[in-house]
Amino acid sequence: MSSTYVASLSALGCDSTVCAVSGVRYISAPEIRRRFADGLVADLGVDANADFERLVSMNPDLVVMYSIPGSGDALKSRLDEFGIPVLVLYDYLENSPLARASYIKVFGAVTGRMEQADSIFDGVCSRYHELADAVAESGHETAKVLMNVPYADAWYVPGGDNYMSRLVRDAGG
Repeated sequence: MSSTYVASLSALGCDSTVCAVSGVRYISAPEIRRRFADGLVADLGVDANADFERLVSMNPDLVVMYSIPGSGDALKSRLDEFGIPVLVLYDYLENSPLARASYIKVFGAVTGRMEQADSIFDGVCSRYHELADAVAESGHETAKVLMNVPYADAWYVPGGDNYMSRLVRDAGG
């Protein structure tokens, strides 16, 4: 359901396997957006507001979701009751951009495209290390970056030990 997993499926050429997402407005994959516009992909809503009945009526082969302790367990339990297979991923807990990128291998295994997933991941690793090394060797002054997510009336600023902070550091920030 999470929109974060669409990129991996798109990279593997598996856009047609996606029948529903959570938060289509966060998806930039052109094929998924086209399929949504054509009524082939449903936006089920986000988190606790997800349209559970619609999801069940779609009879998906697999629901891929993340779970934050105390929030996603109820949805998984309800899906289990209906016999809908669920794969819960915790990629958001990874502190490295490459560790997060490695989740394409999960989707490679699920779709039977493991060799392609390995190849894509290896390419991402090579390019990432090349760019990080080039930045480190450039001698440029480190940029100061403030990352946040404004939500309602609050600003959520992550700590320094997460994948986005690592990405900024590797990019010279």
